[in-house]
Amino acid sequence: MDYAITKRNYSLNYVKTSAYNGITAYVFRLRPKRKRVGLLRGELWLDANTAAPLRVWGDFAKSPSIFVRSFRVVQDYENASGCSFPLRLLVTVQTRMVGIVEVTVWLQPAYDVQATLGATDASDRTATQGFAK
Repeated sequence: MDYAITKRNYSLNYVKTSAYNGITAYVFRLRPKRKRVGLLRGELWLDANTAAPLRVWGDFAKSPSIFVRSFRVVQDYENASGCSFPLRLLVTVQTRMVGIVEVTVWLQPAYDVQATLGATDASDRTATQGFAK
């Protein structure tokens, strides 16, 4: 299924211009065109200079289970070298049996992973290349 923030899935309405960590951001309201699991009802924050995403947050338009009352997602992004990378994911789930469950995931930017992979020694690369054949 397609969950991307596109015209096909959402209607976007400009709400305001706001400051976000010292950056001017345009705030858009996200409204799903269909009530489907995985689509959010919330906001999209874009950098006013580059149109790169800064934050997406919202509640699921439809609950994924009868045991879940609500499901809120907040995704923060980091802009580096002209690219936007996911930085942090916050998930809050309100269940009918357990109560509220909160999870925070800090993501390592892809450019750090590339630098780490490039730092391996030659013997590791040779062994890995042998398995790729």
